[in-house]
Amino acid sequence: DNRLEFNEVCTLIGRLPSEVALPLRMYAHGYKYCEIAVALNLPMSSVKNRIRAARVYLKRLLDE
Repeated sequence: DNRLEFNEVCTLIGRLPSEVALPLRMYAHGYKYCEIAVALNLPMSSVKNRIRAARVYLKRLLDE
């Protein structure tokens, strides 16, 4: 069921370190990479790397 998967993903995002969870949440809410970079005072490359790291971590957890 898609709803259960969505809730599971939300729970897993809550378990991520805040340095990767916050950019991922912002991206999921429609912010662009450049907007996230400005809001968090980070280089855009760091934002992209953190979002990618969060996705990889979530994928690993979901595959278990």
